[in-house]
Amino acid sequence: MLAPHVASGCVTILLEHDIESVTKSGDRIIGARVLDKRTGKSVDIEAKIFIEATETGDVLALADIEYVVGFESKSMTGEPSAPDEYQPGNIQAFSACFAMSYDPKSDRTIDKPNNYEYWRNFKMPFYDHNWVSWHSIEPRSLKEIVFNFDPLPNLDPLTVRANQKDNPGSANLWTFRRILAASHMEHPEKFTDISLVNWPQLDYINGSIIDVSKEEKAKNIAAAKDQSLSLLYWMQTEAPRTDGKTGWPGLYLRKDVVDTKDGLAKHVYVREARRIKALYTVTEQDISYAIRGDAGAKKYADSVGVGHYRIDLHPSTAGDNYLDVASCPYQIPVSSMIPIATENLIAAGKSIGVTHITNGCFRLHPTEWNIGESAGVLAALSIRSGKSPHAFAAGKDLNDLQAQLLHQGVELEWPTVAPY
Repeated sequence: MLAPHVASGCVTILLEHDIESVTKSGDRIIGARVLDKRTGKSVDIEAKIFIEATETGDVLALADIEYVVGFESKSMTGEPSAPDEYQPGNIQAFSACFAMSYDPKSDRTIDKPNNYEYWRNFKMPFYDHNWVSWHSIEPRSLKEIVFNFDPLPNLDPLTVRANQKDNPGSANLWTFRRILAASHMEHPEKFTDISLVNWPQLDYINGSIIDVSKEEKAKNIAAAKDQSLSLLYWMQTEAPRTDGKTGWPGLYLRKDVVDTKDGLAKHVYVREARRIKALYTVTEQDISYAIRGDAGAKKYADSVGVGHYRIDLHPSTAGDNYLDVASCPYQIPVSSMIPIATENLIAAGKSIGVTHITNGCFRLHPTEWNIGESAGVLAALSIRSGKSPHAFAAGKDLNDLQAQLLHQGVELEWPTVAPY
């Protein structure tokens, strides 16, 4: 999609760069400095409009823009599911994901991870069973479940159904988030299944990568990777099988799929970020099915897109259990993407004006994609008109923004869609 614009010189993509600093003048951002991780050289960027689309809302901290992190209190949001006291350090688990395949004729067992015994015996605060196991908690009911695992499933591809409303997961973890099924191919003997592992067993709750030192962040990412590799090693060597044996030594990391030396994804999967104090903050009362019922989600006159997913909170750094409840199909208000004070910043991704609770359904990829597209259109119109993004939250400018989004195929409201 970007190739023609890159080829024409209209777009420059700086790969493997981290943001170092932000320069402001009053309530405007005038520049940013990014660091090339490969060369160690810095690049200075100036722009009229900036979009905050980092995984953890790094620009907000660097630019000293008001933000919230962690679990807001009832007094802050009025949300029924919020705690009585603000918990800024209570953040959803992040995960170091990986892709794997299986060769039953080979032994691909990895070196035993350094902290394998720790992770093999690790227990979540709310569950008295080893977390690296086939035992887990069903997020919706909070009842114990035992996963099945079969890396050689004999499934008719025509009978496989993926319906989150009927089946929130998979009876077989191998097919849960499987990204390539050899049986779907015309010549299946030329392929091998590839299963993407983003399972509960990877949820890292022992620390955060937000508002901590660089050393603490690196330590927690390394520990999360160790947890993930410990799960793989356990599956290769100790995992119980239905045939009475233990382990699948033929499981192996697909380094070619994730394009990394260690076989783990290039970036940890982040479920929660710093969030702007926005012109409008979406709360549980706006979208929870238990609260809204058949009336549906709150309607926003300034909608710039739509999304839908259950309010899905994973275990957290404070030891909270899952929270997984039904939500109504919702709209994305542009006012949730605009900070209260900063004049030329647009929030995208997980840094928009949501709460710890509503982030649980806004954090999903289709919603983030829509937010990003709408942020780009808003930035373009703001530059073209010479107006601040704030101007587009209401009135004629909002109408122009919505008309442009509709022209580009962005849906601004839902038809009749059932919650789940």
